[in-house]
Amino acid sequence: MRKVNYKEKGITLVALVVTIIILLILAGVTLSTALSQNGLFQRAKIAGENYKKAESDEAERLDEYSSEIDKIINGETPSTTEKLTIPKKEGDEPDDSQLVDLGDVTVNGQELKYKWYYYYTDENNVYLIYEDYLEENAIPTGINITKSGINVYASGNREKLINYLNTESNWNNIKTGIENALKEKEITTTVSVKGTPTADQLAKAYNERYGKDSLTIENDDNGVKYKLNSSSAATNVSVSSLDVYINQNKVFFPHKQVSNSCKGYWLASLGANGSDRVCDVESSGSFYLNIYSNSNYGVRPVVSIPKSAIQN
Repeated sequence: MRKVNYKEKGITLVALVVTIIILLILAGVTLSTALSQNGLFQRAKIAGENYKKAESDEAERLDEYSSEIDKIINGETPSTTEKLTIPKKEGDEPDDSQLVDLGDVTVNGQELKYKWYYYYTDENNVYLIYEDYLEENAIPTGINITKSGINVYASGNREKLINYLNTESNWNNIKTGIENALKEKEITTTVSVKGTPTADQLAKAYNERYGKDSLTIENDDNGVKYKLNSSSAATNVSVSSLDVYINQNKVFFPHKQVSNSCKGYWLASLGANGSDRVCDVESSGSFYLNIYSNSNYGVRPVVSIPKSAIQN
């Protein structure tokens, strides 16, 4: 018969109670950690919401990128984050408060000295004209083109000068400088630049201020002629009424005196008074014609900016 050994070890009631209490404390701590405001469940919920938001933002950005890519493929201008403000013109003669600041435009390593005047608006773009004659360092080279200070002229024939002024790729350094300056303003857009306005552009700017067809242009085999509505016939030289207007309006010329041997600036249009004539605006304000090889005329670039980049 087996004897019972009452000295065998076992768990006591006190130890059991202590163990249960410890387990309850641990369970409480665990539940508190999981269910509190900053607990595991709450943090998991927040993480899930953040993930959904990030996923939504990413999808939205991808849609925006896709839209911008489609615009570029279709030849449209990408949308801007900011927009350029164009000061409203008051009266016929703009003052310095109406200059447009495109930012620090750097061309060939140097900043341009001047700002830009509002010129005119068409269906898709706003046009600005440089405030003064373009500086020497910013004037590009060209085939059969000679630079002399701030003056430019051609050899060979007048078409050399016209093509030089009208070919956008010649003015890419200014275009790039403007686009980079606008990016600094958080304005992302594509602009186009030409070396100087055409007679057509001059007429558009004139008519925008004075009413439709105030200044009209007639073409013939040799070039273009101009007249005001009050004129009985077109003329291939200066028009007195137009002279007064140009002479009073900074949009069309930078100053009334000869500067650095520069007597005016070219217009990128053929003149009708001889096969060697190109249109120009004299420093006195006269709308005139000169020989393409005349070494006393500068340029005033014109930039076109899409309306989508302009503040309404």
